[in-house]
Amino acid sequence: VWTACARSSFALAVLSLAFVLWCAAPAYAHPEIERGKRLAYELDLEQAVSAFDAAAASGKLTRAELLELLSERVLLLYALKREAALKADLTWLSALNPEHKLDLRAPTELIGLWTSIRDQGHGPLRLELATRMSDADVERVIAAVRKAMGR
Repeated sequence: VWTACARSSFALAVLSLAFVLWCAAPAYAHPEIERGKRLAYELDLEQAVSAFDAAAASGKLTRAELLELLSERVLLLYALKREAALKADLTWLSALNPEHKLDLRAPTELIGLWTSIRDQGHGPLRLELATRMSDADVERVIAAVRKAMGR
């Protein structure tokens, strides 16, 4: 038999625990990243790449999400033998985080390519931004990353 005080204490404890668990819940990644990871797990590699491409095109990724996307997508691009896209993603990954370690799923050949691309990226980079008006009076921002000269 529960007394009114015991029921109140128990209810308060349950609510407190629920609040703590809710606050401690991890933030979810971009939905297309999650979808891409699920599709990759299901071995639907083409659709997984499409999901990652959609996430990248959304323009709403955090730096951490972009690193996660690139880390996952390089595995898919390697498996699909898309060398140009693979090298582009490894270059971006190197620019964002040269100390990044590839996932344990990465084959030796991919790790060698990653090391080679990462080691080519020594030195500072320069980011160039330009704005241009389109025919529809929409301002566009164009970005280019280049090696900084004179250093």
